[in-house]
Amino acid sequence: MEDKLLSVAEAAKLLTLSQVSVLKLAKEKNISIINVGNTAMLEKSDVVRMGNLEVTADNMPKSKESKFIDYWMIPRSVRKWTGLSQMIRSDFKNKIIGSKWKGDRSNHLKRDEHLQNDGLRGKSIGGFVDSSPGGARTDVALISALGLYYFDENGCIQLTYQGEKMLTATDPASVLTEQLFQFRYPSPYSASIKMDEEIEIFPYRFLFNLLMREELVDDGSILEDDCVIRITQKELAEFVVPMAKKDSDLDKVVKLIVDHRKIGNALSPSELYNNIANTFINNIEISGFIERSKGSFWLKSDLDVIEEVEERLNKKPRTFKYELGREIEFQQRLGMDPSKSKFTHSQSSNRKSGEFALKIKLAEELQNNPMTAEMIDKKFIALLAKSTGTTEEAANKVVNEVLKKEPSDYFSEQYLIYSKSGRTFARDFEKTTTKIFMELLGQDKARWTGKEGKSPDVVIEILSLNGLIDCKAERGYSIPNDHFNRISVEESGYIPSYKAKFFIYVAESFGKSFEKNLRRIETKTGAKGSGITAEDLLYLLEFHRKNHFSPESLYNLFTSSMVITKANINELNFGDS
Repeated sequence: MEDKLLSVAEAAKLLTLSQVSVLKLAKEKNISIINVGNTAMLEKSDVVRMGNLEVTADNMPKSKESKFIDYWMIPRSVRKWTGLSQMIRSDFKNKIIGSKWKGDRSNHLKRDEHLQNDGLRGKSIGGFVDSSPGGARTDVALISALGLYYFDENGCIQLTYQGEKMLTATDPASVLTEQLFQFRYPSPYSASIKMDEEIEIFPYRFLFNLLMREELVDDGSILEDDCVIRITQKELAEFVVPMAKKDSDLDKVVKLIVDHRKIGNALSPSELYNNIANTFINNIEISGFIERSKGSFWLKSDLDVIEEVEERLNKKPRTFKYELGREIEFQQRLGMDPSKSKFTHSQSSNRKSGEFALKIKLAEELQNNPMTAEMIDKKFIALLAKSTGTTEEAANKVVNEVLKKEPSDYFSEQYLIYSKSGRTFARDFEKTTTKIFMELLGQDKARWTGKEGKSPDVVIEILSLNGLIDCKAERGYSIPNDHFNRISVEESGYIPSYKAKFFIYVAESFGKSFEKNLRRIETKTGAKGSGITAEDLLYLLEFHRKNHFSPESLYNLFTSSMVITKANINELNFGDS
């Protein structure tokens, strides 16, 4: 019987997924999990079906050998890289960095628990998302694969130069973008998952090179005949993930895609390759260089973006190769200072200095508070110094060193990241939205209520009237039926419970049916509503700083029964303030 069964761990290795993902996939596909003793097992045939794999006796998991992976792979415990800087800060604060990792299961469990306590991972029954805990290990594998962590001779996590930069960076996306263009196979990561050594490629550079190829212009069969170079996720899954082994395969892959488009038949890549393709697209979003819609992605039609991508592709990546036994040097080279061309073994670190603590604290303050240059005053400097146990002179030096642009820009960049993060930073989106409304309406006129259970995210007050804000960190939000009921149902809905006279939705963007559903809520409750994107809310805040809109003007804006745009704000600025 057991010859036909695989343990969850064996199935995870075969499918190159975490054990959590295997169990979730089994549940989704109604596949039975068989308990043999204390071990959860799956039928081999079911595992094959789960991954759409062609499995033979030669490539089934064996006790002493396994098949080489002959396609691209990247750890994918984190769907969006927007949270990596917070994860690294959590690891630093909780002393995971510097402690034993390899072979220390207790630290794996501690890390998972720390992330839950810090709001970076959801909780589950039993306290852990993964009792193995594979999630914590996969996170660290990803951060290491990007050249931000390395493991010293004792198996302890240490930071590379770029890893330290992530701790203190006010713009972590720029650090991650730099690492995208240096990421390569072979590497310690690819060796750890037994990737075929014949795959010798810079995968993210390869994707950006594809996005520069004129032959891949959309003729209208993908999205629109608008002279934009587009690639579909399915094309990536079919022709790139399993077939691009060298950087020189670029022409071959372009021809495969072009030839397929001429034929016009539908692609049906395996679920495994499709998931991997989706992960790689998610990852390059951190650069801010691409847009995506309906299963395809393309470079933004912005000259500055095009020129920057070209410049990065024309600049050759650092030349170093993976060698067995020299993993530490590889990781340090991968994560070295991008402004340096010469590698030295000594990794300079000021992690124990007060200046380093100041930089971390300042980055957090700038990213999570809508500050202006006037707010960076002597009082702020004094509080910053006190919170880190350093001198005001040191704090002033760090502020002058870090502030390369307007303080509000750091907050705006982070706020827009929160707005599209989904559940990952939903609470941070709520808290920062509250701070924006505190400045718009007054410190005592906005209160974060998202932590209070069955409640709206933010409660505000204008002209002595109660209002509610629901923050949706997602694209194309349209007020689905369960959300409609949550806010409007008699007695227990948010609007009747809080006796609200108006309500506002804040989201990354809104769908076509949003305004129709907005008016349904108005009809049912008698409260007036509106929607505003995170970008336009920031625009409103900047205008308010110059014009100081009256409460009457803001109330009229927020009860306009529509999605508020920059044009509406401009009219408010010149007509109603």
